[in-house]
Amino acid sequence: MTQGRTVEVPAAIGVSYNLVLDKNERRTLVFQTHMPQDAGQGMINLLCDRMRIAADRQSAIYELKSNGISKLTPLSWMTSNVWRSW
Repeated sequence: MTQGRTVEVPAAIGVSYNLVLDKNERRTLVFQTHMPQDAGQGMINLLCDRMRIAADRQSAIYELKSNGISKLTPLSWMTSNVWRSW
């Protein structure tokens, strides 16, 4: 017979960031993370900012693809063409 072992885990809080990608609310994206319950404001802000930045990127990619743009143009190519047109 095996004996059970109790492991204490520090309390944590869960944070979710929900993103609606289309107007009909059929496509959503959810980012989730956990952090220590006693996390400071700096850590909370850092994790929320990381999720927001990732969500903004995914939202922009979805918008481009939904408007028929399937390949992203490198920024260096765009910059050189802008300077040539001036």
